Amino acid sequence: MIGRGIFCIVIFMFLAAASVKVEGKEVLTGQGTIGVQSSGKINTGGRLGVSHSRPSRCGGGGRRWRVSKPDQESFCGGRRRRRVRVRTHGRKFHQSQQQRRKDEDSTGKVITKKVGSCAILKHYIERMGVVSIIDRMVPPHRNRHISHGEAVAGLMVYLLNNGRALYEMENWAEKTAILSSLFPGYRPGDWTDDRIADTLDELHTGGPEQIQGAISANIVEEFGIKLDEIHYDTTSVSLWGTYDSSAGQPAVLITFGYNKDHRPDLKQVVEGTAVSGDGGVPLISQTHDGNTSDSVLPISYWERLRKLAGKNPFCFIGDCKIASKETLGEMCSSQGGLFLAPMAMTPAEQAVLIKKMKKGKLNLEPVEPAELKAEEELKPIYERLSDREGNRHKKKEEKTEQCADSYKVYEDQWVIKDKAGQPHTVRKLVIWSEQLARLHAKARECRLEKAQEQLQALRGKLNKRTLTSPQAIEAAKNKVLNSCKVNGFMDASIEEKRESVSKKIGRGRPGPHSQYVTEESLRYDLVVYRHQKAIDDEALLDGIFLMVSNHDRELWPASRLLALYKRQYKVERLFHIMKGPLAVSPMLLEKPERICSMMFIMTLTLQLYTLIQRQVAQELLHRNFPLAGLMPNRIKTWRPQTDKLLAAFDNIYLVQISGHETPSSSITSLNSLQLEILQLLGIPEKKYSLNAFNMKS
Repeated sequence: MIGRGIFCIVIFMFLAAASVKVEGKEVLTGQGTIGVQSSGKINTGGRLGVSHSRPSRCGGGGRRWRVSKPDQESFCGGRRRRRVRVRTHGRKFHQSQQQRRKDEDSTGKVITKKVGSCAILKHYIERMGVVSIIDRMVPPHRNRHISHGEAVAGLMVYLLNNGRALYEMENWAEKTAILSSLFPGYRPGDWTDDRIADTLDELHTGGPEQIQGAISANIVEEFGIKLDEIHYDTTSVSLWGTYDSSAGQPAVLITFGYNKDHRPDLKQVVEGTAVSGDGGVPLISQTHDGNTSDSVLPISYWERLRKLAGKNPFCFIGDCKIASKETLGEMCSSQGGLFLAPMAMTPAEQAVLIKKMKKGKLNLEPVEPAELKAEEELKPIYERLSDREGNRHKKKEEKTEQCADSYKVYEDQWVIKDKAGQPHTVRKLVIWSEQLARLHAKARECRLEKAQEQLQALRGKLNKRTLTSPQAIEAAKNKVLNSCKVNGFMDASIEEKRESVSKKIGRGRPGPHSQYVTEESLRYDLVVYRHQKAIDDEALLDGIFLMVSNHDRELWPASRLLALYKRQYKVERLFHIMKGPLAVSPMLLEKPERICSMMFIMTLTLQLYTLIQRQVAQELLHRNFPLAGLMPNRIKTWRPQTDKLLAAFDNIYLVQISGHETPSSSITSLNSLQLEILQLLGIPEKKYSLNAFNMKS
C-alpha cells in the first residue's frame, strides 16, 4: 500500500509541473511543458529531471518520472485543471461518434449480395420434384428447421456454384443471397455442416435407390425424356485418407482396385451410371466397393431400368462386360429386353477371325456413310462467325478429309443359353473401321521401334556389372519385350563369342623380356529380329472389333446399330462433368454411408446439369439459329454447356440500402444474352424482379 501511494504521488507531482497535451490539445500546468502523443509516449520540455524506467502496466508506452520538490507546489491546481480538460474532450469525442452514427443512418448502409443463377436453378429443381419427393420419403428431423429435401436442394445449388467443403456452406450462404432467395424462411446460420451431415445420414437410412427411382420417374414424365436407348458404364472415384468403419459392416468398402484414372496408389469406390440417349440425363446410379468387378454389375442396373421404363422397351448399351454369356443369357430370358455391346477380342476370337480371313470366308460389306449420321452430327457444336478462310482452317479441313472414316460389316450368328438351358440366337457383328485400322498399325509400329531401340541400348550394357551371364541378359530382354507389349512380334537371341586375351605374367611394366599367357573369355551379344509372320497375322485384325445384339435384322440393320453405339460417349461425358466442373474429388467426408449419400446427391446435381443443357440444345435446334455471345471470340454454339450458361448470370447482384427513413432495394438489370438464355430455358423474365425476391424498390 505504501509503494502504491508513493507511486501515485510521483505521477501527480509530474502532471502538476508540466504542460499536458491530450489528443492534440495542450494544458499549461506549472513551470514546464510535457507533450503526450497519441501513441502514449511522453516528450518532456523545461527543467524537469527524468529517470527512465520499465513501461507502466497502465499504458503501452508510459514511463515513471521523478519530479523535483519545487515543482510539487502546483500539484493540486494542475491536477484539477487537467481533469476538467480531459472530461471536456471525452464529451466532445462521444458527441462526434453519435453524430457520425446519425450521418450513417441518414445516408443508409449499402449491402450487395450475389444472386447469380438462383432463379434458373430454383425453376428446374421445382420441376424435378426434389424437395417434395425427398420430404415424402425421408422422415423429418424433429430438431432441425430445414427439411431434408430443402437441404439436398441447397447442396445441389452449392455444388453448381463451385462449392466444395460442407463447412464453408454457411459462410457462402452469408456472403450471397442465393440460398436466402431459394428458401427465404431460413437464416444463413441454419446451413451448417452438422445440418447437412444429418441429411446425409438420413438419406442412407431411407435408401438412395428408392428415392432416385422416384425422382427419375418424375423427371421422365415432366421433361418427356425418351427411354428407347440407355447407355451404361462404370468409373472409379479416387479417395484420400482414412475412413471410419467402426460401425461394423461399412456401407461401401473404400479400398484399392482397378483404377480407371490410372492412380493405383489411391483408394477408390466404383460408381456405375445409366444415362438416357435423349440428352444424356442420368437415370440411375449406385456406389460400389472399390474392388468390385465390372462383370457382376450390369444385371442389377438392367433390373432397375426395367422397373423405371415399365412396359416401354429400351435398348441397353454398355461395354464389353455386358457381352458375357451369363449376362446375355439372363437378358435374353427377359421378354422384350434389347441390348447392344462390344465383345472382348480374346485370343480364341482372334484365332477364329484370322482363320476365316485367310480362307476368304469373312466377306466385309461396306456401310453407307449417310446411315451413320446421328442427331448430334447434323449441327456442329461451334460455328465460326467469319467466313474468311485461313491457313489453320484449310489444314484442319485437309486433315479431316484424310481421316474420314469408312466402315465394313460382316454379320454372323451366336447361340447362347440361359440358366434354364434354353438356347437363344443373337447377332454377332464383325466391323472394320478404316481410321481404327490406321491407328492399330501405327501403334504397333511404334511399339516395335521402341522395343528395338531399347534392345539396341541393352547391347551396349552387356558383359558389364550384372549383365555377365545368360540368365541375367535373358531377364533384361524379357523385361523390355513385356514393357513394350511386343511379345510374339519381336525377339532377340543371345550369342556367345570366345575371345583370346594375352595377359602379362608378373608385376611391372611390359618389356622385351616380359612373358605372356593367353586366356580365353566369353563375350555375349544380342541379335534382334522380328517375327514377320506373327506381325502379318496381327495386321489382318487391324481396325476390327466385335459387337453383339439381339435387335431385329430388318428393323435394325448393321449401320443403324453402329450409329447407336457411337453415342456411347454420352455416359463418358457425364463422368467428365462429374470429375471436372463438379469436382467429386477430393471427397471431404469420413463415413462411408455419407460418401454414398453424397454420390447420390452428385447424381441429382448431374440430372439438373444435363436437363438445363438439354433444354437449351433442343430450343436452339428448333429455332435453327445458334447462340451467340456466350463463348469468347464471338463463337456461336449449338450445344452450350450448363456451367457456361450459369456463369453468364454471375454479374446479377441484389443491392439493399438500409436507411433510417427510406430503406430500398434494387437488382442488376438483365442484358440481352441473359434474356435470350431465359427465353431458351422457358423461364419468364419476372423471375429476376424484386417481387420474386420478396423485396421492395
